[in-house]
Amino acid sequence: MGNTRYFTIYSLLPILGRSTLGATCSHRLTPISSNKPHSISSFDGCIACFLLLQVNNCSGKMGKAVLKVVDSTDLMLNPLSFGCAKEVAKPIEVCGKEIKVHGPSNRGSILALVFREYLKMIVVDYSVPDAVNDNSIKFLLVNISFYYEGNAEVYCNVKAPFVMRTTGGDRDWLYKIVEDSNLYAIIFPQMGKQVVAFLATMEIMAKQFPGAFSGYSLKMVGVPEEYLSGHAFHLYHLVSFEFQQNVYGKSIYAEGTVVAVLFLAKRKMVNLYSQIHIMSECNV
Repeated sequence: MGNTRYFTIYSLLPILGRSTLGATCSHRLTPISSNKPHSISSFDGCIACFLLLQVNNCSGKMGKAVLKVVDSTDLMLNPLSFGCAKEVAKPIEVCGKEIKVHGPSNRGSILALVFREYLKMIVVDYSVPDAVNDNSIKFLLVNISFYYEGNAEVYCNVKAPFVMRTTGGDRDWLYKIVEDSNLYAIIFPQMGKQVVAFLATMEIMAKQFPGAFSGYSLKMVGVPEEYLSGHAFHLYHLVSFEFQQNVYGKSIYAEGTVVAVLFLAKRKMVNLYSQIHIMSECNV
């Protein structure tokens, strides 16, 4: 697969397993662990037991959905999260667990301390698009320039492997900073396993049978009002038959996110993996 590190919706890159940071940790975290049997049964439990997961922007719907899935696994959960300044006032409670939210100004130093103590950590990022890499807010005061780095920049600086689901940001620039930092990460806009399988099938059909569906029409269909903000509605209407994909709620995306994290945790930094590998190897 060459030396390419550019990502597509189906492309995953293996992660770095260790950090070269020399920072001294001034405190010791107590990760949150669950005694519940994990529902992601396609992976060895021992992998999850030694893996620390930090979910950023956990105040959002997807962040909370991921936390609920993590709560049903053997994964250790970092009781810290990054969010916007207005979210730091009080902790977030999900599944009876309390998560302390830190604002943009001290993300880098906090993440460096955590990663120094827990090298087997993966960050899950469901931040809003503006927080990915477009939130550099620069100030000039007495010839000193301060700026809040985008989340991806922070992860790259700390060398913390991450799984990022976003539909926004400057994607080309995002790929470049990951490549330049020699960091491996998963970056794609779709986490739902079933949705990815459906889209992959459509892509294969388009390549294998390029003229088979020429002349057919594509039309929109009604979506329940409470799910209008979702991105998982695609209908391919082909006169006598149809391919339809409708997803309600957030659970399949959250489950797909955790599967991706565990998949990366088991892999070595030797090959370029695709999301199709995840589904085929894990029988999902």
